[in-house]
Amino acid sequence: MNNQNMNNQTISINALSKSYKIGSKKIDVLKNLDIKINKGEIVAVMGPSGSGKSTLLHLIGILDRPDSGNINLFGKTINDMSEVQKSRFRLKNIGFVYQFHNLMFDFTALENTMIPQMIAGFSKKKSKKESLRILDNLGLKNRTNHKPSEMSGGEQQRCAFARAIINQPNLLIADEPTGNLDQKTAENVFKIIKEIIYEKKLTAIIATHSEYISNQVDRVIKLVNGSIYE
Repeated sequence: MNNQNMNNQTISINALSKSYKIGSKKIDVLKNLDIKINKGEIVAVMGPSGSGKSTLLHLIGILDRPDSGNINLFGKTINDMSEVQKSRFRLKNIGFVYQFHNLMFDFTALENTMIPQMIAGFSKKKSKKESLRILDNLGLKNRTNHKPSEMSGGEQQRCAFARAIINQPNLLIADEPTGNLDQKTAENVFKIIKEIIYEKKLTAIIATHSEYISNQVDRVIKLVNGSIYE
């Protein structure tokens, strides 16, 4: 592989394995995976429940440690980072969206979206301005002062997406982002998310069971029993 391709590569995973112990029993979840994902790609990870989709996303998102293998993100090998370095790297480079949006129910849409910027050290004024802009782009201009309980499921998930991209990450990791929505709402939400992913030139990895999403992305990685199925 030439240097130009290496520089273009956002994610390089080599011989990645992960297992868990349940009592005295060892469960192999991921087995010697090799994956390359280029900058700007939207990749869906598909497979039956228990195939290792969420575990793979957790490892790429530096939320868990592999048993063996290497993960290189944006030219940095995350295996060598300290916990403090990992935390800083996540805050700056990675946005997360989950099936259950994980919004703070006592906070408004605006306040939920501002949180990552405040943690990153931005002023309240700047955080508010940027949050209002992103919420407007996601069609939530009239929901900024609403709490999650006052929003629909689709609105809550769009708010979660706004929170995920507020710090302009390089990588978006989404674990079943439309899995809790009805089909029509899921398709509408993903259409908006996809437009912004391309607009901001994000790299995105999406674990999903949705055939609709799999038909909208650049590439599909299928996991079966912890291995890539071709």
